Amino acid sequence: MFKKLKKSWANLISNNSGLSIVTVIVAIGFVLIIVSILMTTATINFKMKNVNVYTKESFYSAEQVLDELRAGLTQVASEALSSSYKEILTTYTIEDMSPEQKNEQLRGAYYLKLIDRLGYADGSNYKYKVMPTGSVGNNTGAFDEGLYSYLKNSTRWNETYGAENAFGAFLRSKGGTMNSTQDFYVGEMVVTPNNGIFLKDLIVYYRDQNGVVSEIKTDIHLVYPGFSFSNPSMPEISSYTLITDTLLKQKGTNTETVICGDSYAYAVSTTGVKLNYKPSSTAVNPKTDTHIIATNFDVVNGSITTYDTTRLWADDIIAKSSDVTLSGYSYIKDDMNLKGQDSSFTLQGYYYGYGNSLADSQESSAILVNGSNTKIDLEYAKSLTLAGRAYIGLGQSVRKGISPYKSAEAKAKGATSESDQALLESIRETKNSSPLRDVYIGSSVAAKSDQLMYLVPGECIANDLSGTTTSLSKNPLTDEELQAIKNDSATYGAFPANLINKEREISKLGPTANTLNFYINDVEEVVVKSKTGSTHLHYFYLSFKSDEMANQFFASYYGHNKSSVDAYMQQYISAFTLPVDSHVIVMSGPSIANTPDADSVATGDIIAPVGKEKGSDETDIADGFDLEFDKYNTQFIAYQTVLSPSVDNLETVVYDRDGDNKALFDNLIDTEMFKEVCSFGAGGRIEFTDGKNNHALLIHKPLVSGDLGKEKQELADVTLDAGDLNKYSLIIADCNIKIASGSKFEGTMLVKGQIELPNSNFEFKANQNKVNECMALATDDEVYQVMDVFRDVSRMSRPAKKTGGSKESEPIKTTELVQFNNWTRSADVEMGMPEP
Repeated sequence: MFKKLKKSWANLISNNSGLSIVTVIVAIGFVLIIVSILMTTATINFKMKNVNVYTKESFYSAEQVLDELRAGLTQVASEALSSSYKEILTTYTIEDMSPEQKNEQLRGAYYLKLIDRLGYADGSNYKYKVMPTGSVGNNTGAFDEGLYSYLKNSTRWNETYGAENAFGAFLRSKGGTMNSTQDFYVGEMVVTPNNGIFLKDLIVYYRDQNGVVSEIKTDIHLVYPGFSFSNPSMPEISSYTLITDTLLKQKGTNTETVICGDSYAYAVSTTGVKLNYKPSSTAVNPKTDTHIIATNFDVVNGSITTYDTTRLWADDIIAKSSDVTLSGYSYIKDDMNLKGQDSSFTLQGYYYGYGNSLADSQESSAILVNGSNTKIDLEYAKSLTLAGRAYIGLGQSVRKGISPYKSAEAKAKGATSESDQALLESIRETKNSSPLRDVYIGSSVAAKSDQLMYLVPGECIANDLSGTTTSLSKNPLTDEELQAIKNDSATYGAFPANLINKEREISKLGPTANTLNFYINDVEEVVVKSKTGSTHLHYFYLSFKSDEMANQFFASYYGHNKSSVDAYMQQYISAFTLPVDSHVIVMSGPSIANTPDADSVATGDIIAPVGKEKGSDETDIADGFDLEFDKYNTQFIAYQTVLSPSVDNLETVVYDRDGDNKALFDNLIDTEMFKEVCSFGAGGRIEFTDGKNNHALLIHKPLVSGDLGKEKQELADVTLDAGDLNKYSLIIADCNIKIASGSKFEGTMLVKGQIELPNSNFEFKANQNKVNECMALATDDEVYQVMDVFRDVSRMSRPAKKTGGSKESEPIKTTELVQFNNWTRSADVEMGMPEP
């Protein structure tokens, strides 16, 4: 039995039939296992790579969110810095400060502006708003608060928070704290005195449409830059929406120019102006705008309106049948001149009439009323300062005459025709060598009627040798009457010595009157053509020894002639309302308040000179007018010369302003470089542009000859239309610009000549971001940039940041104002929704 089994086993082993099939089956099995392993590995690898791609994309999207936040916060910091810096420069106009004080105030202003934009008060601590709670997607409404507001639509959290298909950026802070009203996620804000502001523990949660999530945690550091005020620089050109070195002109009737942003004009002529107009009274932190008018600010049959955030500098305001309402701060070198019918002046802010000259009417600040039914309303004025006094202006028609008390120099400037020369020569004596000038009358607020009290009384003119009045004892005198007095020395005595009797007591000053010699040094003569034009009238005015004598004469004359002065004055001033509160009125000279209002000064009351604070003891607060004039006038000239409130340490001033010289454009623009750049454009007109819809236009037009007989040349005219205004954000031109059509320009228009607006309402609006971008535009070959046409003193500039131990300083880079600290990325890829 055993042998049989052994034999069978041997036979089985020796027989290999079917083994190949088994081997193949086994081999195939091994191959399938290997292929399966490879395919599984490849699939896992592919999925891992795919997840890695999604993860990177999600992470980069989260980083993009941080970049958007940086860009938005950089703009906030830049605006806060620029605005704070300009405010500190403007503070020069209020009080002198040391560089250290300016640094401290700038830091405080900068912090406050940032905190106001980003901060959220929580008891005694500050927090920052992160993101609205609840529905925050594009489809459910936009939010303009918190860090979330700086995200673009492409990265906003879409749909309703908590939905499974929600994607985009979700912002929260550590712990996800909410404010008390549960409508906002908020984070901790840390304010340090030296290092800036920290927005702590921000979490950027980003979920893409594939469900992949990245999370970045960081602190945002808003840096306080170090400043150096030792080398003041001018403010940015881009903050100005309008600069014309000649004239801003608007024709038509009932038209109005609205200016939002800084502006400069050598002169303004329009029917209506609103400066720094804010359509919404609820605007947060409205920008303070500065407006400079180098000479006359003329408005006819319209209005001038400024607002609380306006700072106005002007030489002279002339309102004809118009209403002037001033808020904010107004710095006026010469006069507020109210003319025509039904004009009014309402002051609701601070008014500094800083001109105080006793010799130059153009540097003496007063309020002049030369029209009928005029109203002056100071009820809500915060402060009024009139350092100067009124003058009787001698226009061109007046200057044709020469007083017997004037010099040959004045004669040459005055008489223009041979007949005038012959007549004036016959009565001229060079007793006084002073040139012909306007007549100083002494009041700080003066109506046209006031001029009468400053005339030399007729009883003191042309007395006979016994001191008795004659038929020619009157004021004014005609040419023939003056000639008759000169020819009859037997009756009147030597001419002109005896023309005016300064020793005669003046009856209009009462029974114990003083003589002219008590009040005056001399007499001013004003010569005007008669209405028929066939002769001249010679008016003689008092020239006082001092302010005190002028004030004393005013009080005495008005005290004894009150009824007649009031009756005549009411034709000019129908209401004069003083502040009801204890606000300050400072006047160098006396004035008369005439108003029917029971709450104001009674009809005919005298406003005392050297204004007194109402409700307090009389205190002289006008000391230092000379210092005030020097300070304000220097700043005003600096604005006109280099568009800065200070010219200290500026390397080059190309042209100093002298008389009618219009220096600003040539100080801002390198004229030769400007011509060179413009020569590459057709007809002197070259456009700069980029792919971001930024467009700048430079226009150069050669001077054209003036009318026949004129030696001077005139600026060429260039016409722009609404299409140009809508396209360009920066326009620079060395010619006149005439706007044929359009109602709005947004950006900066810098023009050497005049800007003539269409006969319709028009708005200028500054856009610093667009203009700054336009400044960096270049030609296609990148040889020229727009900013190349500016002189060094006028380059866009910010406060310089200090460098270690060096006298040199470099511009502050706004990108350095926002930094990220303690940055970490989540280690694991999260899936699902963020925790609330």
